[in-house]
Amino acid sequence: MKMNGISKTALMCAHCMGNSGIPYCREISLALPQIENITRQIFGDYFKEAMALIPPLLALRHLSLTAAIKATGVKGLLEIGCGLNPRCFILSEDPKFSVVETDLEPIVNLKIELLAQLLRRRYNYYAEVADARSTLDLIRASNLLPAGPIAIACAGLFPYFPISEKNLIVSAINEVMYLRPGSVWLATSQDFITAQQLDMLMANETLRAIINGMHEISEKTFYDNAFPKGDDINEFLNYHRLKFASRKQNDIVPNFPATDLCKGSEIWEMRLV
Repeated sequence: MKMNGISKTALMCAHCMGNSGIPYCREISLALPQIENITRQIFGDYFKEAMALIPPLLALRHLSLTAAIKATGVKGLLEIGCGLNPRCFILSEDPKFSVVETDLEPIVNLKIELLAQLLRRRYNYYAEVADARSTLDLIRASNLLPAGPIAIACAGLFPYFPISEKNLIVSAINEVMYLRPGSVWLATSQDFITAQQLDMLMANETLRAIINGMHEISEKTFYDNAFPKGDDINEFLNYHRLKFASRKQNDIVPNFPATDLCKGSEIWEMRLV
C-alpha cells in the first residue's frame, strides 16, 4: 500500500494500536508492515518503554471517544483528521448510523483501499478529502450525512496546529454545528494541552524522548502550538461561543486497565451557545 504523504505520527499511532484488540487495528497494522520501523525511528532508544506507555493511552482515547459518540444518541458522525483510526469502520457496522471520515488525500486513499480489503461496500460509510481548516470542505463532507444533529469528532489533530489555525478549524466546525442544530463536537483534553502541562510531561525522561522524537519527525513542536495556560483555553472557547462538559476517559470505559499516563485524560463535549 502507498504510504507517501501520510504523516509518520499517524503511522506510528496505527502501529501502537495494532495489538490493542480493537476491531480492525491489527489488520490495518499488518497491512502496513513498514510502520514498525517508523515507530522505532520516533521512539529511538526508548522504544520498549514507549510501547508500554503510548498504546494504552491511544486505546483508551479511542474507546472512550467512540463510547461518548454513541452516548450522544445522534445517528451520524463527521470525523475530522481521521488518520488510520478504525472508528468509522466500527461505527458503520450499524446500518442505521452514518459516518463520514475526512483527512488529506493520501490518508483517504489509503482508508478506501483498506476498506476494500477488510469490508464489503457500506452505503453508510464515506471517506472524503477535506482540509480541517476549510469551512466549505467540512460542510460539503457533512452534507453526505442524513439530516439532523450529528457528532463531530476532532481528536489528536489540534496539537499540530498553531492557535491561528486552531481558530480556523473551530470556526469551520461551528458553521457545521450552526447548520445542524443540536450537534456536538467531541475532543479530548490532550487536544487542549498547555505549555505548563508539556513542562510536566517533559520532566519524565521517557516522555521527553518520545515527545522530542515526535517533534523531530513532524518538524513541529507541541510547544509552538500549545495554549500558554488554562485560562487561555477558556478564553478560546468563549470566543467561539462554545460551552463544554468533560468526563474522565476512565469513567466512560471503567474496566480499561489504565496506566498512570492515562489517568486524568478527559473527553470534552462542546456545543454552541
